[in-house]
Amino acid sequence: MRKAFRKLLSDKAQKILKVQNRKTNTQMNLIKAYAIIAVVASHTLNGGIVFPLDNWIQPYFYFMPIFVFVSGYFYRKETDNSSVIKYLGQKAKIMLLPYFLWNVVYGILNAILREIGVVHYGSAINLKSLFITPWITGHQFAFMIPAWFLLSLFIISVVIFILRKILCKLHILNEELLLIFCFGVSIITIYLAESGHNQNWELCFAKAGFMLPYFQMGFVYKKYEKLINKRKGITLSILFVLLYICYVLGDGNERAQVVFANFVGNPFLISALVVIEILIVSTICESLVPAFDNNKIVQYIGDNTFSIMMHHAVVIFLINFALYILSKFIDIASFNVEKFQSTIWYCYPWRDDRIYLIYVVLGIAVPLVLKKVTDKIVMNLYEKQKIE
Repeated sequence: MRKAFRKLLSDKAQKILKVQNRKTNTQMNLIKAYAIIAVVASHTLNGGIVFPLDNWIQPYFYFMPIFVFVSGYFYRKETDNSSVIKYLGQKAKIMLLPYFLWNVVYGILNAILREIGVVHYGSAINLKSLFITPWITGHQFAFMIPAWFLLSLFIISVVIFILRKILCKLHILNEELLLIFCFGVSIITIYLAESGHNQNWELCFAKAGFMLPYFQMGFVYKKYEKLINKRKGITLSILFVLLYICYVLGDGNERAQVVFANFVGNPFLISALVVIEILIVSTICESLVPAFDNNKIVQYIGDNTFSIMMHHAVVIFLINFALYILSKFIDIASFNVEKFQSTIWYCYPWRDDRIYLIYVVLGIAVPLVLKKVTDKIVMNLYEKQKIE
């Protein structure tokens, strides 16, 4: 047991050191920081603010695919030489292990809160809710809802890797043709989802199938990014013209709710909108690099989107839980106990919408502070272990 703990501690410390010492990419950190803020805000009534270009760039189209895009950007071609078993093991260790550990923790917490009557949502703890439902919806224990994305990203990463391995073995790997193929899969997936194939196990593959091309898009983007960013003003102008054309071609009702694979509109048009919006966000972030280069806050948010994604829902709950406890002793105007108990996404409407910004700030800050503290504890234990 002691030996296993020392190995676990060493692996964790090495991972922390790797993140601390790697060369930072300000553009990608800005993309991840903006996207994760958009995610948290979307869960807290937009934080009481209007996001930049919100009437042009619709967050639900891009803010999940853009994380896949960033993951593909950081994919290294040398990885193609890894064995399937090794790659699966690495991805399972990075994505699946922490997900399912937290699934147990939040499952127990949710069960306790339901048992004592604090909340009325969440599933009972059983083999299905622990190991099957996460792959289908990820909504089993409420606190875990935002983390559904990790399992989809795992599937996407593995599928792309296997496709690349097969094409490499056949000596026919062409990045652009692979990208076109992946978009074909995505468009077919959208069509099937709109036809009702987005329920139960089909939902699992619908989510991953829709986002599949954006991993390869990130990899291909890296190949052409100098060309794309050479004349950012011209690039943005072209992208906004294309976005306007898409709006003209559509009927204004296009939707892309990835979490439930709920799509409305022409599959080609939906795909075009996602691509254009990702490129607009990435180009704007590239333009902001000089202003945020080496910015520690942006870098830390970008490096720890996993923690924010995993834990911001429980932070929202804790804010409301504190208000719930206070409501037992004093009258808190407008605090709706019934809504608090029935949904994890309840936000207390105090005075006006500006109160929602507090949920966003704490939903981002608390996981980051806890990550900082736990990393420091790990490194202190690791240093002490080395001395021994």
